[in-house]
Amino acid sequence: MSEKLNEKPIKTTLSKNPKDLTTLLKDEKNKLYIPDQQINHHTSPFGDFEIYLSEISRKGGLMLGKSINISGEIKDTSSTTIWPYFIKFTKENIPISLQNDEYIEFISCGLQHLIISTNFSKCYLFGDFHYESNFSENGFHFGKVLNFKLNENIKNKLNCKITNLDCGEQYVIVKDELNRFWYAGKLGFGNGSKFTFDFLQLDGGELTVDLNNENFKKITKVVSGGRHVAVCLNDKFIYTIGNNYHNQLGFGNSSGRKVKYSGITDDVKGFSFVKVNWNLNEEYCVKELVCSGNSTVILTKCGKLFKTMQTENGHICSVKLLKTTNRQPITLASQWSSIEYFTKDEKIYSIGDYDVDLNLNTDIKKESLFSSKHYNEMKLHKGTTSSYFACFIEREAKITKKNTEEIVNLKTNLPIIHIKISGEILVVFCFRKVSTVMQLKLFKTNGLFDIDFLF
Repeated sequence: MSEKLNEKPIKTTLSKNPKDLTTLLKDEKNKLYIPDQQINHHTSPFGDFEIYLSEISRKGGLMLGKSINISGEIKDTSSTTIWPYFIKFTKENIPISLQNDEYIEFISCGLQHLIISTNFSKCYLFGDFHYESNFSENGFHFGKVLNFKLNENIKNKLNCKITNLDCGEQYVIVKDELNRFWYAGKLGFGNGSKFTFDFLQLDGGELTVDLNNENFKKITKVVSGGRHVAVCLNDKFIYTIGNNYHNQLGFGNSSGRKVKYSGITDDVKGFSFVKVNWNLNEEYCVKELVCSGNSTVILTKCGKLFKTMQTENGHICSVKLLKTTNRQPITLASQWSSIEYFTKDEKIYSIGDYDVDLNLNTDIKKESLFSSKHYNEMKLHKGTTSSYFACFIEREAKITKKNTEEIVNLKTNLPIIHIKISGEILVVFCFRKVSTVMQLKLFKTNGLFDIDFLF
């Protein structure tokens, strides 16, 4: 276990004073962050990050090195649950060793695991891909490095930067700058019986970059549902891979496709990316691509919605939108069995796995959203949760626990990049990359280079 967990925690004045919280702070040597507080910290000259974690660490997925329910075990003097507390990590206290010019660039979570990746393309696992219903401190991983398992013909070409990372329920998928896709976790996209803790290369099909071809294929989005993955090529075309038990791959049950649709498999060789029969005439430009647990949904820049259907043919079809301009979708959130979207009339609508029509989501109150002056910049959470809704602007998030009146305002020091919520883990990731000009100024100020710069 990293020595950083034994460092003295940052002192903070708690807005509440529960005895159990004080004990936890003493035992864990970690700071629990109260949402209405802001504490500045040291800034890296290359890239700065903040990570806020909450909810359940059933198998150590909250980087504390133990199993704990942050919401359930922290109580006030009347023994009622206080929600939520966030564990805040920066470069000062994150439990992995980072070099001076290394920082966290990607983070995602599955059901009981957390994956972080640095700008050096190192990937670390906290928790476990294996699901257990009980709290257990046996067998989970604390910063386990996930290595790349190489074929002989690609060993000399691996030194490529990771450009995308996302987690399904029991796996993680990453893409490098050569459009190679790598998979680790429970095999069979969560349907297998075995696990791999080395990254195995997936069959990228026609997505793989031909180094001798000048027409570079730009993958603009990589998102994971519960047991499938969807990617967007050039903001025009959709490719999917994984299990298809709800027709979430978007091309039905055609046996002619070279892809494993469902069933148990302990290999990734039976899976390959397949192009979805949608937008082949390039009529639309993709604004957002999201996956729920059981579906794939596309929002175009012109405000149209398309989704996979749990029907016999299983193709992507258009969603029937309400015919008023102020109800056009602006941004999407993903849940386990539905997609939610925010409209210009400041309301949230849901589309279930079986729906082609919209339903007003009465669980999400107006108080859960930012005011209308922020609607163009507001973004929503991603993940497979069924219990939470989160929206955010640059340095502030509103997190709502569904079916309750609890709304938490979280203010951050750095810009929020994304919020990912699985069935058990809540992650808020903040990041700011220092520009090259700023790096040079810092170098000059620190006397590392005895040369002049013109700005």
